Amino acid sequence: MRFILPVFLLVLLLLSFSGIGRNGAQAESGNSDIWIITDIHYLSDKLRDQGPVFTGFIQSGDGKNILRIDAILSGFYASVEKNRPAALLVTGDLTFNGEKQSHRDLAKWFRKIESLGTRVYVIPGNHDINNPWARKITEDEIQQVPGVSPEEFARIYRNFGYKNALSYDPASLSYLIEPVPGFLVFMLDSCRYDRNLAYGVPVGSGAISSETREWITERVRDPELQGKNAAVAMHHTLLEHNPMVSDGFTVNDSENLQDFFSTLGLRTFLSGHIHIQDIIHRERADGRILDITTNALSVYPHNYGVLSLSRKNPEYTAVSLSDSPEHIEQDVLPSLRSFFIQSSDQMVRKTLDAGLYSADEIDRMSEFLSLANLNFFAGREDPHRINPETLELFRRDGSSFLRGYLESILRDLPPGDQSEPLEL
Repeated sequence: MRFILPVFLLVLLLLSFSGIGRNGAQAESGNSDIWIITDIHYLSDKLRDQGPVFTGFIQSGDGKNILRIDAILSGFYASVEKNRPAALLVTGDLTFNGEKQSHRDLAKWFRKIESLGTRVYVIPGNHDINNPWARKITEDEIQQVPGVSPEEFARIYRNFGYKNALSYDPASLSYLIEPVPGFLVFMLDSCRYDRNLAYGVPVGSGAISSETREWITERVRDPELQGKNAAVAMHHTLLEHNPMVSDGFTVNDSENLQDFFSTLGLRTFLSGHIHIQDIIHRERADGRILDITTNALSVYPHNYGVLSLSRKNPEYTAVSLSDSPEHIEQDVLPSLRSFFIQSSDQMVRKTLDAGLYSADEIDRMSEFLSLANLNFFAGREDPHRINPETLELFRRDGSSFLRGYLESILRDLPPGDQSEPLEL
């Protein structure tokens, strides 16, 4: 069970004193669409430079393009400015490693978005709170910097969900909103950050406590909320999307949680954490559970999700910033794809047993997996483009992580990952 300091309850009471006026408001354009972004992993430019220490650190990572994150956010802002959605849901990992400065500067971006008439609602990810890895990384030093507690997180983002929600969970940073009339969203805090500082590492796995489940049940049964559609947004996925990104990515106690949510009639889930664009559903006797995870905004092709609620049949659609050249600076756009390809190439070359392969084979394998990896993150897997001869090279090393990873990509389950009708 998560433990939140008693002072946190006081913070919520103070922040919610002014009532619930923001919920149910549409953008000035009258647009009722809701957008979703996740895993921004924002690192303030006050905590980094463009020197070889920082660039080397980022380029050896997992594809998060922190070097270009401000340009990516600028492109996203331009998309919001053009389309004016009613609301933006941000499903965690707002910051690189929970730096207080990064949180403060990201909040400024959200204020800019709200100035367009789009309401912003956030929940934390596993990187965001009590993170002992918060660092300033420059040519001269790698220095620990302040992170944020749950109370500080709520204060920094008080205007982005932690003030004027319909209801707050007293046991976590979860809350309930009505971003457009008749549509509720449970913004659930699924992260386990209470022991991060003691462990010295941020805990990646997620859970929904019994206290939070009780709060959800009470809200669903509230007579004033009857007859409204509802969805759940949280950082961790409810269903397993891929066997290679399951442990620590799918929320703990997933099977029981599926029973819990489905019994309450909650069957649409919006998540992040695994960085890929993926849609999966599970058929049950009492209905279908739909779990949608949007590609990380910090990772190519830098997707956001769109919930089109004004249609007769509401649906989710993935939209790529990389397919919107008018919103990204022309000198930046080519570098986004090449950065991701370079990260994939490094993963292949660091992982392969060079004693089993010639240089030419390694080049072929890197090119092959880099493209497959790009399509996997974009939610555009195409098994028909698989070269059997190159795939056989990966099978030469029976214990290889890359073999298992590649084969998991090729087994992506239906439906497609770009759009899907909502289960409301």
